[in-house]
Amino acid sequence: MKKLNFVRAGIHVLLLYLIITPVSANDLYLGAGVAQAEIESGSCSDLNDPTPSTCSIDGSDIGFKLYGGYQLRPQLAIEYGYVNLGEAKFAASINRGSGQPPFIITGGGKAEGFFLQAVIGAQVLNKLTFFASAGLLLSDTDVAFTIDGFQVKDSGNDIEPKFGLGTKVALSEYISVRGEWERYLAVGDDDTDESDIDHLMLGIEFLIP
Repeated sequence: MKKLNFVRAGIHVLLLYLIITPVSANDLYLGAGVAQAEIESGSCSDLNDPTPSTCSIDGSDIGFKLYGGYQLRPQLAIEYGYVNLGEAKFAASINRGSGQPPFIITGGGKAEGFFLQAVIGAQVLNKLTFFASAGLLLSDTDVAFTIDGFQVKDSGNDIEPKFGLGTKVALSEYISVRGEWERYLAVGDDDTDESDIDHLMLGIEFLIP
């Protein structure tokens, strides 16, 4: 918890610095996008004590991202925003024995959070830019399972690293299309379990005049 509070305080100080620092035209931008989220949630073959008679794990979902950025240098920007990382679903049934109904387990987990990252880019053509990003995610993770009629819930907060690669294509002086792949590492904590999450986003970015 002390580590979490320390990072939060550092982010607030950085944001305050950016707010009070004078900015010139075209330094600020806003963006939003929809993403295919893939949560590495294991497989049914990992369950062997006891082995379920039926099992399904679905780690694919739709997520999204909202963000703002500040261009510190022509090749360097800093971004802060919110990301929804989707939800993983799980269902299984386990035979109890002759004449008894199966033991049913259903549920899943979802993750979201606020991120802060540095973005390094290189313009290779007049309207095409490639970039790489790296930063931290302040995650909020929730899991809920129904086990034979009884519900079990848990939640957690933690700080995880993230990185990504992407490209931007300028449609006009102020509007660009942005596509990027990101990986969020070990999202969750000891209570909710940890999973790597891939985020493949397509969005639009607006340069503030």
